[in-house]
Formats: sequence, structure tokens, C-alpha cells
Amino acid sequence: NQKLNGSHNIQYGRGDLKAAELLICSQSDEYDSLRHLMKDIVYGGKVDDPVALRLISTYIDLIFSRDTVEGKKELMCGIRIPASPEFTSHINTISKIPIDFEYPGLPPNAKYSLEKSKGDQLIKKLKQIEFNVDTNDVKHSKAFVDAASSVVSIWKEYCRQCKQASNENSEKKSDGHDGKHSLNPLEVFLRNERHFGESLFTELNEWFSLIGPISSDDAATLTETQQRLCNDLVRGDAPDHWQKLWEGPNDPKTWLHAFFDRFFASIERNDANKILEAPVRLSQFFFPDSLLAALHQHACRVEKCFMCDLRMTCSFNTNSSILSYSTNSIVVEGIYIQGAIFKETSLSSVDASSPQFSTIPPMTIAFIPITEPLLELGETLSVPVFVSLWNKRTVLDVSLPCASENDKRKWILGGVSLFTDIA
Repeated sequence: NQKLNGSHNIQYGRGDLKAAELLICSQSDEYDSLRHLMKDIVYGGKVDDPVALRLISTYIDLIFSRDTVEGKKELMCGIRIPASPEFTSHINTISKIPIDFEYPGLPPNAKYSLEKSKGDQLIKKLKQIEFNVDTNDVKHSKAFVDAASSVVSIWKEYCRQCKQASNENSEKKSDGHDGKHSLNPLEVFLRNERHFGESLFTELNEWFSLIGPISSDDAATLTETQQRLCNDLVRGDAPDHWQKLWEGPNDPKTWLHAFFDRFFASIERNDANKILEAPVRLSQFFFPDSLLAALHQHACRVEKCFMCDLRMTCSFNTNSSILSYSTNSIVVEGIYIQGAIFKETSLSSVDASSPQFSTIPPMTIAFIPITEPLLELGETLSVPVFVSLWNKRTVLDVSLPCASENDKRKWILGGVSLFTDIA
């Protein structure tokens, strides 16, 4: 069960391993054919994600080459396949593989991420044991009610702030620029963002009303409905009902923080021109990919052309030619990178003490005519920008500069990815 480059899980079993073994035995000297069969049939045949397929292809190109198999080229992590056919030589090589050797090619600080993930899973299991959520005794637990109350308290505080923000925003609408009758795609997008936030807030308000006010004194008198609704909260899981409304973080408190951050932002935004004039953070939108779609439509109206006549391009260069399309572009900041550090115009390696994430420089996203020449970037790596750690939907792909083809392979194996939000 291998998780590839932050994407979905891909199931491989003994049958896949046996098929690979038979291919190696029958195509031992035909490396081109062997790589093709491995990529497109044995392993790649189960993959529909281009990023994961690229990672698999890179591994296969690295492993199934004559120089690697004959021990002339390092396999990975200082390990070489023995040139000798002796069984003991291969056993000795395997014994030298480090115990913590899990995912070859990942950056030095990846171990921190893996340990943090294991720690989060352990904490969740301990909570399940503490609150004993699978037994009828749970409603008599004072700790259970206290844990649920902490989430309810966060909701109440946000409701108070939301009422205040709505009142302040009502006064700002006196200028008449609320976009109610606008056909501008960006104005329509902002209105839809706000309507979605309001609808979701209403749904959540009804959900919390079913719990009602609870305190530790009510531990022994919780109704069956209250107990059922609180079970997910004390386990540290955002309820399925919430996730169906909007896919957010797994932790209920973090989910509420993420929702209200976006909801408050949608209340404050009244002018689509500000999106074009000032840098934006994609993490402030419920649906950042819809923002880019609206920008595409807006650019078509400005250029008076069809959508197929424009293409999206990104640039980190402040002197780029795409800046001349200022009415068709936005500047995006606050994008996080994992697996490498990106400063100025190049990627650099992380070390074991580096933070798990760092931000990349602001980038300009524009829709320009397809007749415009492509930007000369040299060797580049196309890196997906995911919505967040909890939502692996891709917003767009960004081309990051690489020094060479070998450098490009290094970043692919390192699982370099971009995120709009890491909460």
C-alpha cells in the first residue's frame, strides 16, 4: 500500500510482484521492453494520476537499467546491486539497508513528517481509548462532555465574530458595489463564494442546535442524539456531515478554523478589482480552482476571444512579459512547498533540520493568447498545486526551474509538491 507523492493510495499485491518477477526473467536483457512493460502494465496500469505515474516511471528508469543492475551505478542511498551472482552477496547488501529506510529519494527532513503522521495517529487512538466511544458508558464520561464542549465553545465564539463582521460589512455596501447584478465572472465568483459560506453556516448552525448547550454537569443525561453527534468530536474527527458539505481538515477544531477563515474573507470581499490589483492567497477561498476558471472567463471578455484562444501561464519573474496582461492576471502569494526550498529562481535541497514546509515567492498567473511565445525557462519541472494537505484536488500545475535532467529526477523522487493551505 504505497502512497505516492502526496496523492492517493495505490494497492499493489503479491500478484503484481509475481508478474514483475516473470517479466524480469523473460526480458532480462531487453531493458527498453522491460521498462515499458513495468510502466504501462504491471505498475502503471493501476495509476490514473499523472504525478504518481511520473514518479513510478522515474523509479523504473532508475532501477531497470543495465548500469544499475550490473552495479556500475548507485541504486540509491549509497546502495549498489552486487555484480556477483552469489546469493550471499545480495543478502549482505540487503543487510546494509538502514532500518528506517522507507521511501528512497525523499529529502532528509521527510523523517519528521513521517514521525508526525505516526504521532497524530497514536494520539487519535489514545483518545478513542480514553473516551471509550464504542460502549454505552460513554455518555457518563465527564471527560467526553468536556471534549465536546470545547468544540461547541469554538463554534459559539465564531458565531459572535460572524455577527459582528456581517454588521460591519452591511455598512460598507452603501457604495452599491456588491455585485448583485454584475455579469463580471470574478464578481459572480465572489458572490458564489459568499453564498456558499452562508449556506454552510446555516447548515452548521442547525447541526449544533441539535447538540444544544452541554456541560460537565449534563454528562449523565445526554440524549442519544447528543451522544451520537458528539462521538466524532471527541474522537478528533470532523463529522461526515461536515465533510460532505465542504471537504476540510480531519480535526473538528481545525475544520472550524479553516471554514471561518474563508467565510470571513468572503464577507469582506466586495470588489473583484481588488483581486486583480493586490496579491491574493488561494487559501482564503473555498474553491480556489473556480477562481482561476473565473479569471479565464474574465480574460476572454477583455481580449474578446474564445476560451480556447487563451492559455494559462505562471511566472516568478517581475520583469516577465506576461505582466503586460495585468487585466488578465492575478498575483498569488502564500503557496507552500514541500520537499525542497524555492528562492528567487531556483530549487535547493533541504536538510534534516529544515521545516516541513516553506513558502515560495509570489507568482503571477495570467491568461494570454496562445499566439504569444512560450517563456524561455530552460529545464523545468511541472509541480502540482494541491488545494491543501487534506484535499488533494489539483488547482493548477506550476513549472519550477531545474538545473538539469538529473536535478529534475531528484525533485520527482523527493516528492516536491505545492499547497495552498497546510493547516
